[in-house]
Amino acid sequence: MRVLILEDSAGDAELAALELRRSGLEPTWERAATETEYLAGLEMAPDVILADYHLPGLDAPRALRLLQERELDIPLIVLSGAIGTEEAVACLRHGAADVLLKDTLGRLAQAVTRALEARRVRRAKADSDAALREQAEALRRSEEQWRRLFDELQARFEAANASLEAAAARVTELHRLKGEVVSTVSHELRGPLNNLALYLDLLEAGKPEKRAPYMATMRREVHLMESLIEDILQLTRLDMGHTSPVLERVNAGRMLMELADDRRELVRQRALSLEACLNLNLPPVMADPRMLTEVLSNLLTNAINYTPGGGVIRLQGELREQDGRPGVALEVGDTGPGITSEDLPRIFERYYRGEAARRSGVPGTGLGLAISEEIIKRHGGRIAVESTVGQGSTFTVWLPALSQ
Repeated sequence: MRVLILEDSAGDAELAALELRRSGLEPTWERAATETEYLAGLEMAPDVILADYHLPGLDAPRALRLLQERELDIPLIVLSGAIGTEEAVACLRHGAADVLLKDTLGRLAQAVTRALEARRVRRAKADSDAALREQAEALRRSEEQWRRLFDELQARFEAANASLEAAAARVTELHRLKGEVVSTVSHELRGPLNNLALYLDLLEAGKPEKRAPYMATMRREVHLMESLIEDILQLTRLDMGHTSPVLERVNAGRMLMELADDRRELVRQRALSLEACLNLNLPPVMADPRMLTEVLSNLLTNAINYTPGGGVIRLQGELREQDGRPGVALEVGDTGPGITSEDLPRIFERYYRGEAARRSGVPGTGLGLAISEEIIKRHGGRIAVESTVGQGSTFTVWLPALSQ
C-alpha cells in the first residue's frame, strides 16, 4: 500500500506510518512538507493520503482542491493535533475521507481500510454504470437494426417465395432478387440463397428424373432460410438468456457431411475441391439440430466464399479431449487468404468484418461468427480458429460427447 503523508513533522509522519504497520497494513510511504513536494508525491499514484490540517503554505482544504483539479480519486484523511468542528465538517464536505486527531491514531488503520473500501465500491459502481449505459445503447441500436432487417426480409422473402411457385418461368426474376438479397441481407442467408439459385438452374436445364431431389433440396434450403430469419430475430433474446437450445442426440460428423454434400455442385462451380476426412461413427452429442446446422452452414459458406478458384475445402471430424473432457471436434478448413494477426483476436466480435472480407467485397453484416460462437457456448462447447495469412484458415467446433 503506497501512502503519501503530508506533514511538516518527520516524527509525526513516522508515528502515523508506525501505527499502520502495527495494524498489519505494511505501508510504503513518502513524506511531503510543501505543495511542490505534495504534487511530486502525487506522481507516484499513492493509494491513500494522510494530511496534517495546517502546513506552512499548504493546508488540508488546499490539498483536497489540488486532488479535485487533477480529477484524482485518492482518499485523503486529515490528521490534526487540533481542529475545530467547523473546519472538520468543511474538510468532509470538500471530499476528505475522514478527519482524525493525532491523539487518536489507534483509529487510523480502520479509517484507511474504510476509505480504501469506499473508493473500491465507488469505482466499481462507476464501471457498472458505464457498462450499463453502453449495453443499453447497444441494445437500442440492435433493436432498431433488427426491426429494419425484419421488415426488409419479410418483403424480400415474400417475393422470393412467390417466385418459387413458378420457378422455371421466373428464373431471371429470381436471380435479380437473389442479387438484391445478397447485397443487403445478413451473412447467414447467402448460402441457402445461392443453393436455391443453383438448383433452379438445374430444374430448368437438368434431366426430368432429377426434379424430385432438386425440389427436395430447394425445400430444405427454404426451411433453413426461415429458421435463420428466426435465429436473427432471436439474437437479442439469446443475449438476455430467453432462448435455450432444444437438445437431442445428434451425429455431428454426419450432419457436416450432409451439409457438404448439398454444396458439392456449388463447390464444383467455384472450381474448388472438397476433401473430407470425417468419422461418421463418432459418439453423439447433445445439440439443437437447427442451431448446429446454422453454425456448420455458416463455416462452410465462409470457406467457399473466401477460397479462390483452385483452392481446397477440408473437413475433418474426430474425438478430442478438452480440459480432460471427451468431445467431438469438427474442423472446416480452407486455402483462402487467411486472417491477419490484427483481425484474428476480433474475428468473433459482432459487426466486425476483417481485412479479407473488406477486400473480397463479399457482402455481410459481420454477425455470422458472433452468432455461431454464442450458439456453441450455449451447447457447452467451444469454437476456435487458426489462420496463416496466404495459406488459409481452419475453424474448429468442439462439443462434449455422450458416452455410447
